[in-house]
Amino acid sequence: LIWYEVINDRINVGGWRVGLGVTRFACHAGRGQRVGSIAGAHIASLTASTAGPKSFDFPPLELFLPCHSHIGTRTKDSASVRPPPRPRPGRPPPPPITHRRHVVVMGVDIGCLPDELLAQLFHWVDSQTLLNCVNGVCRRWRVALAHTPRLHLDLTFLRRHARMRALSGTDEGTALLVALVTRFRHVAAFTSNFWRITNADVATIAQRCPRLLSMTLRYPPLIVPRFEREMKLLTGDFVLALAKFCPLLQKIFVSGCPVMTDAAIVALAEQCPHLTSVHFEHPGVGSNVTDAAIVAVAKHCPGLVSIRCPCWYLLTATAVAALVEGCPGLTDVDLTHCNNISTASLVQLALGTPLLRSIKLNYCRQLTTGGLSTLVKQRPGLVLVDFGKTKVSDGCIRSLAVHSPTLTSLSLASTNLTDRAIAAIGKSCPDLETVDVSRNRKITAAALAALARRCRKLTTVVLQSDCGFRGDAFVAALAEYSAGLTVLNLSGVQLTDASLVALGQGCCRLAEVLLHGLTLTDASFVGLAAHCPALEAITCTQATHVSDRSLEALGAGCPALTAVTFTDAAITNAGVLALAQHRPGLLAVCFDYCHDLSPKAVITLAKHCPEMTKISFDLCWIRRVHPAVATLWVDRLVVRFPRFADVNGVERLK
Repeated sequence: LIWYEVINDRINVGGWRVGLGVTRFACHAGRGQRVGSIAGAHIASLTASTAGPKSFDFPPLELFLPCHSHIGTRTKDSASVRPPPRPRPGRPPPPPITHRRHVVVMGVDIGCLPDELLAQLFHWVDSQTLLNCVNGVCRRWRVALAHTPRLHLDLTFLRRHARMRALSGTDEGTALLVALVTRFRHVAAFTSNFWRITNADVATIAQRCPRLLSMTLRYPPLIVPRFEREMKLLTGDFVLALAKFCPLLQKIFVSGCPVMTDAAIVALAEQCPHLTSVHFEHPGVGSNVTDAAIVAVAKHCPGLVSIRCPCWYLLTATAVAALVEGCPGLTDVDLTHCNNISTASLVQLALGTPLLRSIKLNYCRQLTTGGLSTLVKQRPGLVLVDFGKTKVSDGCIRSLAVHSPTLTSLSLASTNLTDRAIAAIGKSCPDLETVDVSRNRKITAAALAALARRCRKLTTVVLQSDCGFRGDAFVAALAEYSAGLTVLNLSGVQLTDASLVALGQGCCRLAEVLLHGLTLTDASFVGLAAHCPALEAITCTQATHVSDRSLEALGAGCPALTAVTFTDAAITNAGVLALAQHRPGLLAVCFDYCHDLSPKAVITLAKHCPEMTKISFDLCWIRRVHPAVATLWVDRLVVRFPRFADVNGVERLK
């Protein structure tokens, strides 16, 4: 690590270099660990842009971290030695110190490093290391961390900790989250994926962090309407709080807020004129939002570069015209399900946004082929395109391939395209990473196999079929040429066990596999478990030939597994027990229509998987369970799983 790169934005440094050992000292050092050495390091000059010139002279440095590293920063031979503790009346004097409690830098106190330099170093450390390591080095570092300017705090890693994940659906967990954020004075970016964060919590964070620049809340949508009264929902009030207390806000990303109003968006635009990104992604979030909100954003936020408003059904050409006039620097636009957008509005958008690189128009049924063709011709260099469920043609896709060879993500679901469009994409777009060609009956497996051979950087492939598409040739090409594949959706595609096993052997990085409606046996899932240790989620519906053997193999071979779905499977309580014992960190399971299961399976999950947040056993033992047993089971469920977001089957039992 060259330190002048770290602090180049605030401090001008010349003629010195520091080794990687210092960063290890700051981030990952443990007790009694030698951190590293810096031979001949010399700081010639240190000029701060705000405080004027400063100069420091350091001899060659040697860094150590003694056993008592958490005490602080005192030197071995320096005159500034820790004074002896004052004797307290009535207490015996403390025993003599047999080990020096200091950090040695060849006779120079590490505390001589200015706080500005420490603060700049902290910017290059991830939030998990800051909270777990840096925060416990010494009091000075803890204070410096609390006052670090423009601190980026990403707390999504807390969901990987068992205790915090268990508290993520409770008021106690939310209170801990808010307390953790508000201990820092100058948080510039905040990211969280906790469940029950409320309007009041966001208001508290906004009030304590007035210099907030970015707010990201990944709030999962509700699955069962019955839990609306138990889960605390975000509404437009938290946006009003952000607008009131955070006038410097530049980016807002909210996923899972089902209620939003014009008043909230208008207030946000008026009070936060520096907004560059506005993302509200949730089905139905904009059902009450009209053109007035977008007009206000375009009027007060001229620097806006990204706006995503999917499912804002009431938007019309007026909103698009306001964006084009007020925000000519737009690079990312998402108008999914905005059915009132016309072809003329799309042409206006194409002509008025010269920097556009990402466009999503899924389910915009009023757009014509001519308007889409004008868009791809007028805006070359597109990187992300979503034309799903539109009237796009082969000629339009060929123009897209010619004018945008750097395309990385393409969605063409439910269109009327043929092999010629797929061939053009494969020929001109070798950097393609994400492709969705679901429900295109005129596209053959041979064309998709050719696409896989030419586009060898694919990481996400979605190929859902409703007409019995045979995909063995395509899967074989993926296994041979797409070693980096991580997400695969082959719902409705006819496959054999041998094809899926070969896919696992060739794509060992698979993390999510969806196989709805496929007739597969245990051999497929045993093969995936043997070759895909990174697998996190697997789904297979109508799995009539799947037994306990698959659950045992997945539990033993996939240490990262968190979500399992098998419906209509021949699994028993023994298989559920084996899965729960191997994978106690399971978060979601679905065993609908598995008639060989009994309430004992749920008790097993309650015993071995305390972090479970979603469970579904619909129509498994409804006709055989005794009413008294059903009552006991429901009581145990409520006590053991107070955070459930999906409890299909419980309603029937009640």
